[in-house]
Amino acid sequence: MLGIAKLTPRSHRSGFWSRVSYSAWKLTGIKVDHPVFIDKGFKCINPTNITLGNYVSLGHDNHIWAFDAVSIGDYTQTAKDLLIISGSHEVNSLRPKNNQQVVIDAGCWIGARVTILGGVSIGKGVVIGACSVVNKDIPDFAVVAGNPAKILRYREPDDEQWNPFIKYQI
Repeated sequence: MLGIAKLTPRSHRSGFWSRVSYSAWKLTGIKVDHPVFIDKGFKCINPTNITLGNYVSLGHDNHIWAFDAVSIGDYTQTAKDLLIISGSHEVNSLRPKNNQQVVIDAGCWIGARVTILGGVSIGKGVVIGACSVVNKDIPDFAVVAGNPAKILRYREPDDEQWNPFIKYQI
């Protein structure tokens, strides 16, 4: 689906800076504000269920299976191999479950090989450690890790946060 939009290679030639018009993104189905960075290997199912905020940076080989809505907030950054699955099913009947949206608030950092399951809300400024499995809501400014992800501590963000695009205040 990235082939539909005209994208400019990043300087290290691995990903794409999004410099496309709203109408070009409309063709892919992903709802996006500008700019965003999508690295190589990005795959998704049901792109019309995906919303990306301003200055979102998606790392190598990120996959979003958007059976229900997936929203990623402004300034959120992800590392390699993120998997978001906004869907599940009942164990006994195998019927699809309702309300499996995934909401990731602004200013989050999501480490490598993290899995985020359906029905989860992740608060503002959350840091998720590598290889974590997120199956429950996470409050603002929590630092979590593990399988399942557990709160390790809360962070005190600096006045100015860093993002590959811009410095910002959370």
